[in-house]
Formats: sequence, structure tokens, C-alpha cells
Amino acid sequence: MALDDRAAPEPGVTPTPQSEAAPTQEGEAAATPQGGHPVNDVPGGAGTVTVRYWAAARQAAGTAQESQAPGSLAHVLAAARRGRDEQFARVLAISSYLVDESQVGARSHDEVVLPAGAVVDVLPPFAGG
Repeated sequence: MALDDRAAPEPGVTPTPQSEAAPTQEGEAAATPQGGHPVNDVPGGAGTVTVRYWAAARQAAGTAQESQAPGSLAHVLAAARRGRDEQFARVLAISSYLVDESQVGARSHDEVVLPAGAVVDVLPPFAGG
């Protein structure tokens, strides 16, 4: 099944990240997602922002979702770009964003504050609608 064909994560459900390694135990190195680059991830939970990737963004990220430290949308996206290739940066540049199901639109990413518990959806352009 292609990455783009997978069902979207349901609200309140944390899907298992796509990984080449088995789940880690305390003291072990974190898993590397498909694509071979490390996830710029902070431990999930109430004190983090969840970033969910859709379609081409999911493929470029190598994971369906990850957790980042709270901050501005610009800060969270910069943290997500660390350790990833230029293709991922290009996809982010053309994507639209939802924060807690509300469109970011033309607002400056520096001005969009993401508190702990926020959910960011990264939506690249979709063909056919």
C-alpha cells in the first residue's frame, strides 16, 4: 500500500510511526523512519505539539506524524526540517496548514502560536481536488 493511500489518523488516536526498527525500550536509540533519516521528535504527550503529514508530505517526512516542542508554527516547522532533505523543505513550502482544524491561511507562521496539545496538519496540494 502506498503512503498516500493510508487512512488518516483518527482524532485522539496515535498511529504507530512507520519504522524500520522495533519499538524502543528505555535507553535504546530511537527508531529511524523509512527513508533513513531520524525523526526530529520529542517524547509524545500532553506537553507537545502533534504534527500530522498528509499525502506527499507524509512521503517526504517518512512518517505519518511526529511530536515537536510547542512554539510558533515557524519554530515547529523549522524543527521538523532539521535532519531532512531538500525535498521535504520544498513540500513544506507549498503546503497549507491547519492548526486544531482551523486554516492558518495567509497568517505569518511566526505569529501562529502552538500551545502544548495542539495538532498541526500539513496538507500539500492534492491532485484532482
